[in-house]
Amino acid sequence: MYLKLVPMKPISKLHFHLVALGSLFLALSVSDFAGASQKACTVAEEMQALDEADRLRDWDAVYRSFIRFAHCDDGAIAEGYSDTVGRLLASDWKHIATLARLVASNKKFESFVFRHIDETLPIDELNTIASNAQKSCPAGQIALCRKILESARTAIRAASARLVGSSEADAPPASDKLCKIGREDAKWWGSGG
Repeated sequence: MYLKLVPMKPISKLHFHLVALGSLFLALSVSDFAGASQKACTVAEEMQALDEADRLRDWDAVYRSFIRFAHCDDGAIAEGYSDTVGRLLASDWKHIATLARLVASNKKFESFVFRHIDETLPIDELNTIASNAQKSCPAGQIALCRKILESARTAIRAASARLVGSSEADAPPASDKLCKIGREDAKWWGSGG
């Protein structure tokens, strides 16, 4: 049994080069896009980020660490950042204007901060954060305070659901009992009830 070879129409060199260049361009574009979106965290960076993530003392230090190590924000490093963000929002509210300035200048940093108001924080700390956002919001920072309050409430719901062994969707909404904020919160934000 013999295979019969069928002659194919020859491809012009120009056509071949255009297809090859197009394929190369596509491959480089995809790899550049993937590389630009997530830089690899080296072992040295991981060690440095892990060492400092939960010991940062102010918002400027958090921002500098974010600039250097945002690509390492995972696992134990992420928990350290959450500890720091929670501590600063609960215990260093007097410097909220510094946070406001930093998140206004860098939306990725804003996302970073809100991502770290999470269920890994103690509920009493989340309650303090929510209370600070509701009761001590500086003039001109209402939008930021609303986002902080909503992030804290979401984290409280998630933490409460985890504690009772249900999903976040099954957890009751963050209420007066969970947030310890009171009815003034609903009036202040205009959400009724």
